[in-house]
Amino acid sequence: MAQIFPLVIVITACTMLFPGVEGQLTFDMAPPVQWAPAGTDYTLQCQASIPGDYAVNVYFKHGLLIDTEVERYQIVEDGLAIRDVGRGDGGNYTCASQGAIDFSIQGQTFIQLIVTGPPSAPVVVRFPSVGTDSLEVEVSAPEDDGGSTITDYVIQIRQSEQEVEWREFVSQNAGPVEISGLLPSTTYELRVAAVNADNGQGPYSAVETVTTLDTSSTTPALPVPTADSYNTPPPPEPGLAAVWIVVPTLVAVTLVVVGLVTFGVHKNVIDVRGHKVTDTETSTP
Repeated sequence: MAQIFPLVIVITACTMLFPGVEGQLTFDMAPPVQWAPAGTDYTLQCQASIPGDYAVNVYFKHGLLIDTEVERYQIVEDGLAIRDVGRGDGGNYTCASQGAIDFSIQGQTFIQLIVTGPPSAPVVVRFPSVGTDSLEVEVSAPEDDGGSTITDYVIQIRQSEQEVEWREFVSQNAGPVEISGLLPSTTYELRVAAVNADNGQGPYSAVETVTTLDTSSTTPALPVPTADSYNTPPPPEPGLAAVWIVVPTLVAVTLVVVGLVTFGVHKNVIDVRGHKVTDTETSTP
């Protein structure tokens, strides 16, 4: 009995000097960052070493208590089971232990859950150019990239209400992307999907329609007029310059003289009292 009494004193002294050591709550198997693929069932891992009457029995997301009575959530031995994980389940979680007697929070740890999945559908923005046998299409990036980088855009096209199979084009950017090999004056259906690095291809966008131009509606480009395209006579050669001046002058003088003779007017003919005399004739007294 004398030997037991000092041992009790030592234990009591240690308890007073190091309060809470025996009941300290530590968390194990609770990685601070965890990844879950969308569309699967995932357990948010969080376990605790429980030296007393404590258990990991409450979870918070963004500071709000998670209702584990909801069918999607269930507290299991390894942590918080989430059914059919979606992109909206990603975020910051708090894994906490509540006292069995006073229900106070005895300890907690923080976990970030990253949910990855395929990207959402992009949107066909416009057709910058439409020709007789080709067109250009431009799309917008998806609102949700699925948690990883967008690497490709898959564009599918087919004749409206005539073709069953889609023709596929792949582009590494959102465009404009040229699609060739089309028929004139034909209506086509077009849709597009995005692909990310980790989870592959997402859903297709709504179907858009576009009609190629008719061959008769295209106007060929007109040539730019030049000086050679006008009917301008070339300038005369230097040796013929005098001919261009003298010949018209002689023709004009000849026409004037002929006109004067025709109307009876000449410098050597004078009308005198009803008969004509020349300037060499003289009248008798």
